[in-house]
Amino acid sequence: MKLRGLKIKIFFVIFFFLMYTLLYADVIVINKIKYEVDLNKKIASVIKNNGILRKSLKGTVTIPSKIIYNGIEYPVISIQNAAFENLNLKSIIISEGVIRIENAAFLNCKKLESVIIPATITYIGHMGFQGCISLVQIEIRSNYPPDCGLNIFLHVPVEKCRLLVPNCSISIYTDSSTWKNFIIK
Repeated sequence: MKLRGLKIKIFFVIFFFLMYTLLYADVIVINKIKYEVDLNKKIASVIKNNGILRKSLKGTVTIPSKIIYNGIEYPVISIQNAAFENLNLKSIIISEGVIRIENAAFLNCKKLESVIIPATITYIGHMGFQGCISLVQIEIRSNYPPDCGLNIFLHVPVEKCRLLVPNCSISIYTDSSTWKNFIIK
């Protein structure tokens, strides 16, 4: 009897989640990047694209600060879990306004050489750049290091990677357990 009640509760949770998604969120692709647009909150997030366009994402990718969908402007606030995992990207430019890089967002992008992270990023999730073995330069435009999850640079040659930060912040990054092993400039 308890199991049946639990199944009913799970059904309703899934049902309402799907209804919310259908009513308040759309998924669109712009310049080969897939976004989930929350029509209710008027925000957008970069999400994983499992389609054929995913494989064609190469070279430099710029995450914009906003997108326009159906004539309405939506700020892009996050790069969601595994959004660019295992892609052949060379560089990433994240525009001001994006707030979060979620778990494994750039996991195993083995050709990734450089990343520009805006001052608005407040969090980089677990394994965010893990396995990016070609990474040689990260520019962070914030005076303060973002909060970081675990293993964000596992298998990244951080001792050979330049970390460009504002001059007034070099000592703050040098004292940070996540960033202290980079070549900080």
